[in-house]
Amino acid sequence: MVLNWGLIRLLTHPKQLPRLSYISGASLLIKREVLERVGFLDEGFFMYGEDCDYGLRLRKAGFRLAVASEARVLHKGGTSWASNLAADEHFAAHNVRLFRKHAPWPLLAVAGYALFWLAEYSLRGRFDKVGALFRGLRRGWQLPLG
Repeated sequence: MVLNWGLIRLLTHPKQLPRLSYISGASLLIKREVLERVGFLDEGFFMYGEDCDYGLRLRKAGFRLAVASEARVLHKGGTSWASNLAADEHFAAHNVRLFRKHAPWPLLAVAGYALFWLAEYSLRGRFDKVGALFRGLRRGWQLPLG
């Protein structure tokens, strides 16, 4: 069981709040004017990256993101993707798509990302995940951005 002590919401006029790049899409509260101006989540992201993409788009449109500290949310559940190679491939592919869409130097961002995960998997002896990483990297360059 995981406790999340802040319901996430978008504030158009925040006061003395830290600058956030993105917030989890699992608990967004978005005003209608924001939806009309920025649009919806990008359906080109299958499972990973859509909330980060949306946060970056919101910031580009001039909005700031914030967390409501007074809210209480209880999240029950967990994830089983830690040993799922298909999830690793999706994760890599959609991160590559995110870098291509938003990074000033996408190739450099993807190279750093690939090196990080290659080192992580190698140090942990998870060589099975290296194949999924490279399949995801290749697929991420082929995913449409629009």
